[in-house]
Amino acid sequence: MSKGINKPKDNELREDLISILEIKERIKTLDLIRLKELVIYLDKSIQNLLKTITNRGIACPDESFEYTAKNCFQYGYNYYDLISLREFILKRINELEQPLKNTNDNQLEDLPKWFPIGLGFATGEIQEMINKGISASQIAIKRTKKRSNANYVSFTSNNTTDLKNIYSDFDKLELVYNYCIEKDINICNDFMNAYNIKLKELN
Repeated sequence: MSKGINKPKDNELREDLISILEIKERIKTLDLIRLKELVIYLDKSIQNLLKTITNRGIACPDESFEYTAKNCFQYGYNYYDLISLREFILKRINELEQPLKNTNDNQLEDLPKWFPIGLGFATGEIQEMINKGISASQIAIKRTKKRSNANYVSFTSNNTTDLKNIYSDFDKLELVYNYCIEKDINICNDFMNAYNIKLKELN
């Protein structure tokens, strides 16, 4: 029986949130899956804080919601701080899930047909979709609008010896890697491991 995916502990998520609150740019060091885990954790924290605010409102009916929300804290931050942080993380998630939105049509025409799939592996989005049981054909249609590109998904995911395995082709890896660096797109560990392995083989 599968043991499933190891979920992060609450204290690890809490440390990530505090780090982001201290220095906003740290959010760029986190991959897509961790960001979504942070949103789930934040949702629970906000709900718990709302219960505290509600209970205090019952005990102190003269206090307004705004006053109580500003003076009730979860690991050092009030209700409005957590709401702002949640919106900030969701914005970053949207950037990672739609990395090609801000790229103009001329740039897209210059990219090879497999590139959106390679980029999906780089951000971790495709790995997440595969873990959810979404088929290679469905992923190919979503990323490239063509079912015929499904082999790029399946061969890369299974690390098959084939030209359509993006992880086995350093030129493809390098093209995606350089694009991510140029566009300030966070690269997941899975892709970086594949990139580093191929880089070592060349040296």
